Amino acid sequence: MGALKETAQWVVTTYGDLGLFVGLFLEFIGFPFPGELSQAFAGFLISQGHLNLYITLPVCIAGSLLGSMAAHVIGSRYGHRLLYEWGPRLGLKRRYIEKSESWFRQNRLSMILFSRWVLGVRHVTPYFTGLVGMPFWEAFFWNLIGSVLWCVPLVSIGILVGEAYEAFMHEFHRYVNLLVWGAVIFSGFFYLYYRMATRPKLREKEAKAEENPKP
Repeated sequence: MGALKETAQWVVTTYGDLGLFVGLFLEFIGFPFPGELSQAFAGFLISQGHLNLYITLPVCIAGSLLGSMAAHVIGSRYGHRLLYEWGPRLGLKRRYIEKSESWFRQNRLSMILFSRWVLGVRHVTPYFTGLVGMPFWEAFFWNLIGSVLWCVPLVSIGILVGEAYEAFMHEFHRYVNLLVWGAVIFSGFFYLYYRMATRPKLREKEAKAEENPKP
């Protein structure tokens, strides 16, 4: 945590809002960057009058959003081919790849909205939205919502708790991870329940259609 804190402080104090934007953009295309600590530290600087909330917060949202959309475009153009060509060579069985892709299709909105809170997952989710063929503007809209839901609390933490932001983030992140995974799992079970509940009705409609074909 100490190295991450030093990196976050150096980026924000040296380059300010520009450093935040570039760092968050790069984080969402896969580069290691302490996005959460950087935003919380930026919130602390806002409380001290060194940064402007009405500039810094939109910059954080824009960096997160545009980085996600860049990964989305890369995923839509190259993700499917790379995953299915190189995945088996790296030991990933095709059926597991197909199951993962199917699961993501079913839970893509939950993943876009909440995966930012899970380190590692937020780096691959934007690529998967492109890989599964999610339309650009639909992905843009949901990533915008997800960016707001991620950036606003982080900057607010720095403003509210001040110099204690690092210790607060450590505890906060532990509970958020549990909540996020709980929400994703709940969404998956809800989808399965919905499919199982509607399947008999669909079969009944199909049977009726076969019995009474249209002239």
